[in-house]
Amino acid sequence: GSATHPVIGVSVDMTDRSEDGARVGGDDDRPGVVRGGPADKAGIRDGDLITAVDGARVRNGEELIVRIRSHRPGDKLELTVERNGKERKVTVTLGTAGRE
Repeated sequence: GSATHPVIGVSVDMTDRSEDGARVGGDDDRPGVVRGGPADKAGIRDGDLITAVDGARVRNGEELIVRIRSHRPGDKLELTVERNGKERKVTVTLGTAGRE
């Protein structure tokens, strides 16, 4: 069988060393938020800062990925998202990504 892992459908800035959270942001090759993906459906936008998963703080993109991968596709996670200084909680249902 092929390995699948859970995804929320965002690219995060792995160069951001601020430790404030995981900054959603793409580059020339990929969008910050995958259109029609779990994060898009939950209302997450490019530039948002994801600061917690199920209430557990995430300081950077790496921590966000580790938290997401400890779950399974189809699981629901509550993400704490900051935009323009305002914090809100959104529920995301994890999608799947096959191994590339």
